[in-house]
Amino acid sequence: MEFIESNRVHLIQRMGMITVKQIADDLLACNVMSYEEVNTIACEKVEQEASRMMIYMILNKGSEACNILVKSLEKHNPFLFHDLQGYCKYYWLYFCLLVRNYISVEKYMKNLQWTNFYDSLIILYLAKL
Repeated sequence: MEFIESNRVHLIQRMGMITVKQIADDLLACNVMSYEEVNTIACEKVEQEASRMMIYMILNKGSEACNILVKSLEKHNPFLFHDLQGYCKYYWLYFCLLVRNYISVEKYMKNLQWTNFYDSLIILYLAKL
């Protein structure tokens, strides 16, 4: 429950509709959500609204439902899950080493297979300093 509450804003903004539908299917399979609830979420046209609806539904169902959602998020979107857990901090260490060794930020960005939006903004900001 704590993971969802502390990352609610990021989950709403970053989950995406595919992940939301996959998680909703898992929650339906575990009898956490009804078919009607899943259908309501799946029919939502704006992905942030679908994410918001699902998160608040699950928060109201208690900690066991929240744990199932978190496990499903880890299964279907491990990059987002680990980013929110803080496992991507080693990228910052790598970045600091690059700056210290005067390697270009562009080269760093090309070597990354993925990065989140906020990391990109901070990297670009630091590159201008």
